[in-house]
Amino acid sequence: MNKDRIIWLDCLRIVACFAVIFAHTASQTFITRDPSSLGWNICNCYDAMCYWANYAFYMLAGIFFLDPEKEIPTSKLYKKYIKKLALVFIFWFFLNNLFFYWFDGKYLVSNTTSTFLREMTLHMTKHLWFLLAIIGFYVSVPIIRCITRNKDILPYFLFVGVLWYFVHFVASSIAQPLSLKLISRLAIPLLHNMIAPCFSFVLGYYLAKCIEKIDVKTEFAWYLLGIAGYLSIVFATAYFSCKEGKTVLKYFSESVLATAVAVFVFFKCRVAKINFSVQAKKAIQFLSSHMLGVYLLHLACLSMVDRYVLPLKSLNLLFSIPLVALVTFLTSLAMAILLKKIPWFNKYFI
Repeated sequence: MNKDRIIWLDCLRIVACFAVIFAHTASQTFITRDPSSLGWNICNCYDAMCYWANYAFYMLAGIFFLDPEKEIPTSKLYKKYIKKLALVFIFWFFLNNLFFYWFDGKYLVSNTTSTFLREMTLHMTKHLWFLLAIIGFYVSVPIIRCITRNKDILPYFLFVGVLWYFVHFVASSIAQPLSLKLISRLAIPLLHNMIAPCFSFVLGYYLAKCIEKIDVKTEFAWYLLGIAGYLSIVFATAYFSCKEGKTVLKYFSESVLATAVAVFVFFKCRVAKINFSVQAKKAIQFLSSHMLGVYLLHLACLSMVDRYVLPLKSLNLLFSIPLVALVTFLTSLAMAILLKKIPWFNKYFI
């Protein structure tokens, strides 16, 4: 057991990973259902409940890599972290494509060499994009650390980040309806692909390292804001979907950020105060160390569980989504533990 590890951060990593699986489980039957149906609304509520997970992962990465007191030479950044993630991405990119080429029966439709190569190289399963985002963050770490190292620039950067979220809100709420395409095309992709991840990395470091204590009023204000953010995602998704007559998934960045910060504050203020036993700490650290493997494996495991063990469409979604998500999580965890026991595989691919 590593005594220097902060247990509540490990707890947050585990819960965030499960939230990703939960969201993907809910979205399995989301797209094809009628937005006015009860099943669709159950999926909508469950899916929106977990949007915060990716932001939480960004914030966790910021805590570990942006602390000025922890020296991380650029050479170590590339040789240890970027190299490992690049190998992980390449390996699982092809393995996932190969699995779904077989699982979806694409080889039955066309088994030509050109079709096989196209399926292996031109498609990426929906969870691997996050690895590319983290690699991009690692590349930017030496630059972003200049912000966290300067106590005057740090608050200014966070202010500019909040300002950009406001610009995004204006662009998505006003510019698009008024057909101001230039504003929406510039502001929305810029926030999603650059501002939001970078802001989340720095915000995670700031909340964890620069704020020693959050007073009770501020804490509960964040909880209320997080609940409001969650409800706005649910109702906005329902509104746009019913209006279009089909599922319309929009990424409500401001609302997602609010829920992510609320969850983060809960772990910092409440979970951090729990007096875990030595055995519990060992178990939490053990689980946390396998979350990358769980993340990489979960889509394949979810597809197998849904088809062969607990078919979502044939069960009550209110209960089947949490159950299938839990079974998928445990299956992915068991496989990750086994794969991590392989020395060379553990070193390069998981």
